[in-house]
Amino acid sequence: MLARANLSMLFLILKTALHYNKKMVKLNYKSERTATRFCPVAFVIPSEAKDLILINNSALYNRCFMKDHESEEMYLETILVLKGERPAVRSIDIAEKLGYAKSSVSRGVSLLQDRGYIKVGDDGFIDFTEKGEKKANGIYERHNILTEFFVELGASEELAETNACRIEHVIDDQIFELIKQHVNNNH
Repeated sequence: MLARANLSMLFLILKTALHYNKKMVKLNYKSERTATRFCPVAFVIPSEAKDLILINNSALYNRCFMKDHESEEMYLETILVLKGERPAVRSIDIAEKLGYAKSSVSRGVSLLQDRGYIKVGDDGFIDFTEKGEKKANGIYERHNILTEFFVELGASEELAETNACRIEHVIDDQIFELIKQHVNNNH
């Protein structure tokens, strides 16, 4: 069953579809299931024209998936940092570092494993796949470059670190590359 907010979105989209196509429409509802939410991705509505009208609600999509994306990146970055501090990383180490419940970390680790970013050995030790290590290094680079950029602008180290941690998950690649060039040119 759709959540109340999703039903409101469905009615808005049906109203929009009826504006384009004055008769009843058949609605194909495409969705994705996240760990915690059921989120609409797109509604495909047959129209009088040859093409299909595709209504994609990015704001709703972002609300549904951004939190999962940030969490995924935080876990990957934390694993990378922990691997730099100790020879082996386990779920308990991540839970302690982030201050999360062990059950939450267990679920997060399972999702990272399902997505092909990490492998968990029989001994419980976590290793990156090639894909996971590449993504973790990219996240960590964004974090470090943004922190350095904010310090250059005059922010304290603590304030720069806190804001870099927030922004690293949402910054556009082109904007990040411009900031990276600026920081590298100033050294």
